[in-house]
Amino acid sequence: MNANPLIQKIDKKILEVKRQLLAMEPFHPGSLSNQRQVCGKPGCKCHDPEHPDPHGPYCKMTYVYHGKHTCRFVRADCVEEVGALVGNYKTFRDLTDQWVALSIERAKLGPLERKATKPKPKPANSIKKMKRQM
Repeated sequence: MNANPLIQKIDKKILEVKRQLLAMEPFHPGSLSNQRQVCGKPGCKCHDPEHPDPHGPYCKMTYVYHGKHTCRFVRADCVEEVGALVGNYKTFRDLTDQWVALSIERAKLGPLERKATKPKPKPANSIKKMKRQM
């Protein structure tokens, strides 16, 4: 392990994030919302010109995965379970964001730290050799 105490502290935090990720429950991307629907039946209460009363509310989950937008209706008896899956996904995203931020900080202290020295100029005789070869 690296002798730098700050790097050791960051490594310890990364290890804790990894442990939390391994302990995660199943998850699903998306968000839940309630929606009211208008049906296609003529004369239905949802089409009343003076006092329309749409059907519902129905719970809907929307998400994007691999660029594909998806909407799914969620049965009333499953709303709580699907809500937990969506909440777990948010936790997953928060943890991976923490891991990325910590990794960036660690890289700044290690292989990506800035050097105070300027690059050495090439010796004059090598420039002359290059000119002769052209």
